[in-house]
Amino acid sequence: MPIYDSWKLILETARYTPSPHNVQPWKLRVIDQKTAQLFIDRNRMLPDEDLTGSFIYSAMGMFLEALSIIGKNHQQKIHYELLNDNKEGRWIPFALLTMESDISNHQSEYLDEIFLKRRTSRLASLPTPILQEVLEKITRLAQMCGQNFNCFTDPKIISEVIEANITALFEDLNSPHYHDEIVSWFRYTQKEGRSKKDGLEARCMNLNPLEFYFTAKFPWILKLPISSHLMRGVYRKKIGAMYSLGIISGAFWTKEEAIVAGKFLLRFWLELAKHDVFIHPMGNLVTNLKARQWLEERTQIKNIWLVFRMGYTKPAPQSHRLDVNDLFLE
Repeated sequence: MPIYDSWKLILETARYTPSPHNVQPWKLRVIDQKTAQLFIDRNRMLPDEDLTGSFIYSAMGMFLEALSIIGKNHQQKIHYELLNDNKEGRWIPFALLTMESDISNHQSEYLDEIFLKRRTSRLASLPTPILQEVLEKITRLAQMCGQNFNCFTDPKIISEVIEANITALFEDLNSPHYHDEIVSWFRYTQKEGRSKKDGLEARCMNLNPLEFYFTAKFPWILKLPISSHLMRGVYRKKIGAMYSLGIISGAFWTKEEAIVAGKFLLRFWLELAKHDVFIHPMGNLVTNLKARQWLEERTQIKNIWLVFRMGYTKPAPQSHRLDVNDLFLE
């Protein structure tokens, strides 16, 4: 049995783990059928937005949890040992992985198909209320993992949050370092999306490719009074209806906290996917410090690290993922 095959079996599904801007920062160096090193690709980090590295570390935590869940579905137990960061070079050591056969292992509560069903939806929410039993389950899940989940349905608060998110987004797009970093992950056409298999594609952003390109190339238009007002209206219309706002708060801002939070977040997201609930993270409300301060004061919630629209939508497009073979370091 080729040494890559056992890892490919797990990675075929694990590659659908979510990551900021769909950067997919993980890379494996296979040692043998049961052992591999997991690295962070420095070229897929976001140093100008993710100043503490917490969002990339949380993505790596999600990936570790994905390996564990999917491994269990295939009667494999995945163990990991975190490694010390290497501050130099492109490949940052993250964890040593070992795979152990466990024929007594039952499938996890999140089957492989749930990973394919889970996705970000930027489509307008449907008016169907989220089932109370679903909200109670994810609230308990958050509490068990040392996190806090709050859900808001007050139209006034939701409207204020949407407007604050648009303000933060327009402001950030006119910050040169932020702008250049995020735009490098924009994929304007379906051809480009299929070719690069990563990043933020217009198709998945619910944006016309020309609108997407225009915003990226001429962000200063978002600062002019008249054009800014018009663009706010366009963007607000694209967001569409929103009936439920989710907020997660708790320990997050160190490497260790972010990894643990990421492991929780994957289970939180998969649990929602099981019940056909989609989420759409509103990242600028967290990475923009002024916006986060406003939100914490408005909601009286401290240590917010994730804000998202949640609810039911029409089927959302799925973003591309790197091929399994692209995840390996020779």
